[in-house]
Parts: sequence; structure tokens; C-alpha cells
Amino acid sequence: MLIETVKPIIQDATKQMRICEYVRKLYREIDERISSGDNVCENCKQCCNFEISGLDLFVSNIEFVYFLANVGQIKRSSGNICPYLDGQKGCMVREFRPIGCRTYFCKPAEGYSAGEIYEWGLNKIKSFVRENELPYGYYRWMEVLRSY
Repeated sequence: MLIETVKPIIQDATKQMRICEYVRKLYREIDERISSGDNVCENCKQCCNFEISGLDLFVSNIEFVYFLANVGQIKRSSGNICPYLDGQKGCMVREFRPIGCRTYFCKPAEGYSAGEIYEWGLNKIKSFVRENELPYGYYRWMEVLRSY
């Protein structure tokens, strides 16, 4: 359960700060890897409607700690549309979105593999968790937003 892997971290300011620094750096590395290609985001907003896009996004507990630390209050979702989607502006939490959101493109460049970058990032997270003796969890994004 998410709360069991998040609560011990958010109750320890030092751990939370270390995680936030690590995830911020990791996201920057992922964004740099992605930006080297010709992936196109036309801000169509369909990726945030999981019923239309067919996406089943997941998030690690430390990504959620980073998200929570930066976004604050979690918006609950009752459907299959991300509650952080603004119909006009797009993603309202773009800077803090999880790896699954970062690596997905409706129009990926030829040869682009979201899965490869995603797995690379997830493996980096798992190594960080092991090295820092932290609890690890991996959850469906929409279930997290419904239940936290």
C-alpha cells in the first residue's frame, strides 16, 4: 500500500529532502535524453485522458514523495482523466510529473523507445532506494490519485 512506503519518508525531513534532490536531478537527466530526439508534443491533452490514450501509468513511491512535496494538496480523481489536466493549458504539474508522463509522446520520433528510457529511470530509482535503505513501492498513478 502506498501510505506504508510514503509515510516513513515524509515524516523524515532529511530523507524527503534527499529524495527530492535525487528525483529532480533524475527528471532533468530523463528530459535531456528525451530532448535529443524529434519527439512531438502538440499539447493535444489526450495522453492525460487514460481512457482515450490507453495509458496505464505507474509511479514509484519516491516519485510520489517528490510530487507531493512540490504540489502539496493532492487532487483526487474519480474518472480516467488526470485531475491535473487543464482543458486549455494542458498539464498543470508538468515540472513534477512522473517518469511515465515524461516519456510518453503521442507522436514519438522514429526509433524512440519510451520503454527503454522509462526502465532506465526506474532502475536508477531502485538503485537509489537500495543504497539509501528506503522502502520501495510501485503503484498505478490514477489509483494513487484516487486513494491518497
